[in-house]
Amino acid sequence: ARASIAARDLSLVVVGVGPGSFTGLRIALATARGLARGASCPVAGVCTLDALAWPLQTWPGLVVPVLDARKGRVYAALYRSGTRACEPLDVTVEELAALVADERGVVLTGPFAREAGSQAALARCAVDPAHGAPDGAALLDLGCAAHERGDSAEVAPVYLRRSEAEYTLK
Repeated sequence: ARASIAARDLSLVVVGVGPGSFTGLRIALATARGLARGASCPVAGVCTLDALAWPLQTWPGLVVPVLDARKGRVYAALYRSGTRACEPLDVTVEELAALVADERGVVLTGPFAREAGSQAALARCAVDPAHGAPDGAALLDLGCAAHERGDSAEVAPVYLRRSEAEYTLK
């Protein structure tokens, strides 16, 4: 109401589904589902790594969005010509470096790109100067495309590992 958005103005709610922080993903999904229910419209989920790679879809080499996964690990994926070449990964920087070792024209992007690129294992990779959080246009374009393909029926978080609580309880 404060933003002057009426339910009739929404035809789709798009949300980033991760990978990312467990709490952040749960809050984002709950908020998106609440908005969608109030507006009687569907929700479409977008992989955060896909949204980070989207602005570089015309890059001639390999695009590697990188998120800090904590505990000395990163969340990443590999993209060629705007298409994801592997499932999202939970790896060390060294493991990621081994995956891209034979590639030419590797560019790192995302909020952890500069930090990852500063480590010796990935020092030969370029770092996207505009790296950061996914922009709204990427989320919207990818979310609308997912909805048009019918991929918006069940939106769930992308968890690449168990939560800290699950490790503690075990």
